[in-house]
Amino acid sequence: MEVHFQHWGYEIPSELLTRYGSPHFSIQEAGRALLPKFLRGAHLAGHCLVNFNERHILCANEAFPEAALADPLADLRVWDEWCNGSRRFPYPGRFSRLGLTHQEKKTSSPSSVGVVGEIMAGVFSQAFVGSQVVVRCIRHWPDLIFHADADIFAFVESKAFTNATLSSRLDERIPDALLREMMCAAVQQLNADPHLDVWGTFTGIVQIQPQLVATVTMIRLVPPAGRRQANPRSELPLAVVKGVAERAVAQAAVKLSPLQLQSFAASAKKEILRHQVEEVLRETAMREVESVLTDAAPKIAVEGSRDLIEAEVKKLIHAYKPSEALVGKRFFEIKSTGELSTLQKVRQVGEDWIFMADLGPEELHKVESSWQPAWENAAKPLTDCEGHEVWRCGGAAYCCGPSSLEYQTVRIR
Repeated sequence: MEVHFQHWGYEIPSELLTRYGSPHFSIQEAGRALLPKFLRGAHLAGHCLVNFNERHILCANEAFPEAALADPLADLRVWDEWCNGSRRFPYPGRFSRLGLTHQEKKTSSPSSVGVVGEIMAGVFSQAFVGSQVVVRCIRHWPDLIFHADADIFAFVESKAFTNATLSSRLDERIPDALLREMMCAAVQQLNADPHLDVWGTFTGIVQIQPQLVATVTMIRLVPPAGRRQANPRSELPLAVVKGVAERAVAQAAVKLSPLQLQSFAASAKKEILRHQVEEVLRETAMREVESVLTDAAPKIAVEGSRDLIEAEVKKLIHAYKPSEALVGKRFFEIKSTGELSTLQKVRQVGEDWIFMADLGPEELHKVESSWQPAWENAAKPLTDCEGHEVWRCGGAAYCCGPSSLEYQTVRIR
């Protein structure tokens, strides 16, 4: 997969944040006013050509998208074949080639295109925006949250589309409607919290056959420095609070005993008191919060948000259901009971398998200590195992290969 990448930046002037952050303007009005100013003021900060191994895309498909698709690239190729006329509804009888009958072309699956966009957002963001994803938001804006620097969080939102061009002009690389939507969302978010970088990630499918060619355009939107200095961060963004609480409760639940887990079942016996187990889970979850946020947020903001985080943890635990406590999917089995840094099967792809290894503290430390922001690293393997490339997606390593790779140890070079 060939990706033509561009990185753009734009500082939104304070007067635009004030004027168009007001509900006086509709989204359509604000978007129409903001777009020309953005196109005039945006600057190209970098560009490169990146070639992805398709197995890398398959592995990243297990981690970054919120929609469940087995192979988004294969879906796009099938759609391309239909667009080229090889798919017609089989009415009975014979037909001439005069073109007297007409059938509309099939549309591309929004899920397939969107999944490719979310994969690109994930792999490029962890190569440059931040080394680790703090929160992966599902069905909420933004798609990904990183801790960028000091008290700055990076909100990354993904958009994807077909019929893209290889133009170097920003207004020709991305549809106007998507740019307007991004500008309005950024203005609202930066008005609410200036200590953010808002990243729009736009993936455009240019060509599918014989080789898949795409453009990826990442746009960093920031407020003026004065807005940040005038409003020092005192608490975490609410999206971070909610995401970290969910992550902490999930990690804490792994440590409950089978007897404790049974207390969440509707048919639990009276001697298994749910409220006692909830208190154990709350205490464990709050310790997990400390672990998650130790290096991923400024201390003053964590302290200022402690009550909010604990309230969210309590709410999640109170609503906990047995189906959530006893998840049996392969991903969660590996994350909860698997050997650290050991490849284990996730699912089969043709004659090969996709493997996942939950990275241990030593390997994660190596990742953090060697990480340098570079867009070109988006396609770079983490390491290799028995001659097969291994890629990192967040805190896990993925590989695609024969069944003999199972239980092999991932060692970062």
